[in-house]
Amino acid sequence: MELWEDADHVILIDAAENRGSPGQVSRLDASKSPIQSLEFFTSTHAFSVAEAIEMARSLDRLPAVVTVFAIEGKQFNHGEDLSDEGRKGMDEVIGKIEKELSNLEGS
Repeated sequence: MELWEDADHVILIDAAENRGSPGQVSRLDASKSPIQSLEFFTSTHAFSVAEAIEMARSLDRLPAVVTVFAIEGKQFNHGEDLSDEGRKGMDEVIGKIEKELSNLEGS
């Protein structure tokens, strides 16, 4: 939350375990209301992305625009490399972010 303290627009990327296909990408807008599907995310962090977003919202410290890109994971074992599906998902997310940023610059 401290990293986005002075930001107007934040883009977060995280792995998800939502029972979708590995590598599947979801784009979620956390700006307006809680994201219900985030409750199924798993986290190897002490604090999940969903918890950070909702804590920031409750403290009135959420940036005006918060976009979450979730990439469905395949394996969550400690020390495992990113799967081929995860790499494809990450490439897709990078392309989507580049497109969104270029659209913002053009506005």
